[in-house]
Amino acid sequence: MPKQIAYSLKSIKDGLIPDLGTMAVLLVQRGTTYKGTASMKEEAQSVFDVESEEFDDPEASFSKRGKRTLAFSTFDYSPDMLVAYKGGNIAADGAWEEPSYAPVIERSFQVITKDGTLIEIPRGVLRAVFNAEFKQDGVPLLEITITVLKPTGAGIPALRISKYTNPLVSAGNAQNIGVDNVALLGTAVANRGMITSKLWSCVSKPDGAAAPVITTPAALGTNVTGLVQGVYKFQLAVADENGFENKALVTITVALP
Repeated sequence: MPKQIAYSLKSIKDGLIPDLGTMAVLLVQRGTTYKGTASMKEEAQSVFDVESEEFDDPEASFSKRGKRTLAFSTFDYSPDMLVAYKGGNIAADGAWEEPSYAPVIERSFQVITKDGTLIEIPRGVLRAVFNAEFKQDGVPLLEITITVLKPTGAGIPALRISKYTNPLVSAGNAQNIGVDNVALLGTAVANRGMITSKLWSCVSKPDGAAAPVITTPAALGTNVTGLVQGVYKFQLAVADENGFENKALVTITVALP
């Protein structure tokens, strides 16, 4: 298997951990990440050797996995962002007010890179600290660190890394018709989250034919009018909430009486 290379960050999202202790399904991207601050690290394993006085080599060796952390910074100091990452509340005048005690904030976290590497942390504890430099070239940052925790759900891995799959899309079955209009019906399913964009277009038509009229191009189901004799190809292009796209084609053959 080729080595998986994760390029720059596409998104970091978080969501409330379900009662079953699994990975959150409803995830929110809360803001932009300051360039050069996103990283995931694993500390070195701690090793314990069982040694005897009689022999130089260990009788047995045990290891414990090192702590895993996800870290990033944002320059968004909006009240909503501060509540999400530091707790507290928003006062009547719109100001953020910190809590009396540092809260324990546990959520699920999802990281997607631009090459489509998907990192899922079903349960992590979040800690955020201010790092603001008030100077001409300074940027006030909120530095966030997420420590990977053992999920409460049975059999759920604490960390899952895979390749993001583009949305599944179908433009329907090819049709042979004898009228000047047709109904198109496509389907689309997102790998993560929801389908947020749908667009029908005519990519091929008979020579000299005028462009057909697609009634509702942004819907999965639409009517098309203004067809003439010949072969048409229609394309359904979709995108999911993470910006990953896919396309499908359908052929319509018109034989007018």
